[in-house]
Amino acid sequence: AVLEEGTGVREIRNPGDVPWLYAYAPVRSRLEERVLYLILGIPEELAFASANKALIRGLSWLGVVVGLTLVAVWFVSDHLVLRPVGTLVKATRRLAKGDLSARTAMADGRGELGELARAFDRMAGILEQNETERKRAEEELRSSREQLRSLNLYLQAAREEERTRIAREIHDELGQELTALKMDLASLVGRLGKNQNAAIEKVESMSKLVDM
Repeated sequence: AVLEEGTGVREIRNPGDVPWLYAYAPVRSRLEERVLYLILGIPEELAFASANKALIRGLSWLGVVVGLTLVAVWFVSDHLVLRPVGTLVKATRRLAKGDLSARTAMADGRGELGELARAFDRMAGILEQNETERKRAEEELRSSREQLRSLNLYLQAAREEERTRIAREIHDELGQELTALKMDLASLVGRLGKNQNAAIEKVESMSKLVDM
């Protein structure tokens, strides 16, 4: 191989089956008028030891860089994505349970998550306002019903009182009038002659009606 190629590198296993690398090249000698060949051999493991160390060192640094990159990506994703999404999920669950005061507290957030948080807060605010107005309307309706019930009771009491007053006035005035009428009928009976039996009976009948 040396004579055919002149210059090159070959891997050859020695009798111990250990791989060696041999480099060879022609050199000119000042002592002899012919071409000499310089052959240099070194075990392959020793030849690549420095390269292997450099490779291991490079892979180690690459692992460190990849690890730091993963940590940085996790931190950024946790701070910019996972936490905002978790906050949105918690606020959504509170709202689903009926807590209309639920807010994300992310009104100053940027990007699509911030826009989504602001939209959620606006929706929750509208729902809370509508619920407040509904409760206020129910309270006003309840108050109106109470007032209407009180007015109805007042009107019933007023009607009963007026009916009692009218009955008392009718009883008092009519009693006086009937008493006077009875006295007049009695006086009329005394004035009638004894031969006016029919008239006397009529007057006595009227007096009985007055007593009833």
